[in-house]
Amino acid sequence: MSLYPLDTEIVAETDEWFYTSHPRGQELHSPNGDTPLHPTSAEDAEGRRAWVTEYRRRLAEKQADGSDDPSGSDDPGGGTDPLDPCLGCCPTDFLLEHESITLKAEESVMLLAADMQPAGFGAGNYTWTTTSEKLSIAEALSPGPQVVEGPTVTVLAGTEPNAVPELGELVEVTRTQPHCAPITRQARIFIQKCKFFRLAQPRIIAIATDNYLMSQGNLSSFPDPQLPGGHALDFGQDLAFSTGRAQPHGPSVGTTTVSLESTMRNLLTEFASNDTHGKARRLFNDFLAPQSAVSFWSDADLTAAAEAHPNIVTFVSRALSAPNSPQRSAGRTRIHQALQNAGWDINAAVPPTDLGVPAFNRGTDWRKTEDWGNGLAVMVNGIQHVIVVAKEYYYDRCNGEYSIKLEYVFYDVFGLDDVDIRDKGADGGIFDSTAAEGITAWWQLQHQHGYVPLITRIAFEREFTVPAP
Repeated sequence: MSLYPLDTEIVAETDEWFYTSHPRGQELHSPNGDTPLHPTSAEDAEGRRAWVTEYRRRLAEKQADGSDDPSGSDDPGGGTDPLDPCLGCCPTDFLLEHESITLKAEESVMLLAADMQPAGFGAGNYTWTTTSEKLSIAEALSPGPQVVEGPTVTVLAGTEPNAVPELGELVEVTRTQPHCAPITRQARIFIQKCKFFRLAQPRIIAIATDNYLMSQGNLSSFPDPQLPGGHALDFGQDLAFSTGRAQPHGPSVGTTTVSLESTMRNLLTEFASNDTHGKARRLFNDFLAPQSAVSFWSDADLTAAAEAHPNIVTFVSRALSAPNSPQRSAGRTRIHQALQNAGWDINAAVPPTDLGVPAFNRGTDWRKTEDWGNGLAVMVNGIQHVIVVAKEYYYDRCNGEYSIKLEYVFYDVFGLDDVDIRDKGADGGIFDSTAAEGITAWWQLQHQHGYVPLITRIAFEREFTVPAP
């Protein structure tokens, strides 16, 4: 049934109802003449719907009473309902920001859709979808076809697309509105692959070994399960322990473990009086406690002291020796040069193994300054091994740089060998120092009473972004 022409009597009744009973009509009512509803504004959308609904209700009542149907075959609208909401004012397009954009792998962009034409009874609703496996929509709730509602959406390019798609990846956005046909537009996302040579798993990228240790024979290997592949470290006689060994130098400074422990602890007074965090005392306590096997020993305060130590800071910089490193080992192949030689492919890089080891030996032992007073010299002094592990890496071809996260792991044995007692132990004379007697007591506990040495392990991470043209 066509509603054309409108029933003028019901139109008048509906107008009267609207301007006297409807809140918006009351606002538009005036003794000098009622203001008509705007035909397309969002402000009057609800008022238009209310007027149409009331007109249809009154018309239905009149027709149910058997009144004449004013509609006829001479309908100039061709059967079109003249009360169709906002007839002819549905939008035919909308604004889509970033219709085409190129993203580097792992970059994201916010896409925006917005009304830009009269929208009839209100603003449009926007739905975003993509079936691309190389894109992800941040707000999507589930995998598979990704669907998100709203005027904006954040699209993330994948990490390692197999290839740059010639036609680009598509994100569709559809505008819907009651009584209006849906409109769909497409954003085309091109992905530029920039990041290459990621690590499948951590790997050792550089090694430093004490030259003195390398010159010794009869080394024993000790694996560290926390290193990639459980890499084994070689140690000398200072990792050994036994009972009843003959003393190679000097007299005994005690016959019982109680007296020897007391004498050894005097080293704390000599070399750790400025150890405000008690790290050296904790290491001594653990060495003097009963142990059945060699183990690694770590301490947060020792690690913090090492990270800030000038010699360690220098080592970290020289081990990388990148163009933006504060200090570099000129003419030597270090981590940066190994990467460069491999075409920036860390998986093909040959780790340098000739890095020099650092030491905690700043200050003077007789004045007990710096490392000789803060506990670092008696705890570690010379480091025996450094293993540098690459934890994360990628080469960014687009920006001409690489990003790398390195873990620096430092090892030393808290134990003595025969050279230590010959060089630093007591001679039995009147000039023996407290420190010399403490060294001898330490050796006796380890090699005559079976006290087990510990391997101090210091580990921390650093991240670098390095130019790689």
